[in-house]
Amino acid sequence: MKKKLPTWRLFIRITALGIVTGIAITGLSLKEIGTNRWNQNGDWLYQLSVGDESSSIFQKAVIAAGGLFALSRSESMYFIARPQQMSTHDMKGSCHYRISGESPDTRWWSITVYGHDRMLIPNPEKRYSFSDRTVSFNPDGTFTIDISPTETGENWIPTSGDRRINVLLRVYNPAPSLVQGAGNVALPRVEEVSCS
Repeated sequence: MKKKLPTWRLFIRITALGIVTGIAITGLSLKEIGTNRWNQNGDWLYQLSVGDESSSIFQKAVIAAGGLFALSRSESMYFIARPQQMSTHDMKGSCHYRISGESPDTRWWSITVYGHDRMLIPNPEKRYSFSDRTVSFNPDGTFTIDISPTETGENWIPTSGDRRINVLLRVYNPAPSLVQGAGNVALPRVEEVSCS
């Protein structure tokens, strides 16, 4: 005669199976949603659903997992640098990147560099970003920001190591032309200067 499992053991096994299944489904859902909803404008990726109240629960989960406290599109927009002309898919802290162009049509903007852990990269300069209030503009009104492990000039954001970095462009109170035409407006150019 077969021995019957005690009720509490059966309960634990079923609960464990449910938890593992739930985690797996959630992980796959977040991965799928996180990779399929990106749009590209030049060297920048963006999601129109960021901060949108009508976003699905899964889209909101992806945004929350990224650590972003997203406002509505009329209040702010977020762009992640993904240079089209790059030696690798991910930007690395050991490489030198240059961001240049005109200020986006917005009340305020900033460009910030984050480490692989989505945290600011510690550095002796205590410099993590530039904004339209802190960057030194070129005589023609454009700006140039260098991101690299070695000092490159006045508008330099230090990085370190060979791990992945993320560069985020935030625009606050964007003009209607930017809100409605995020895929077509001119955004700063991101180029890989060198990579060791």
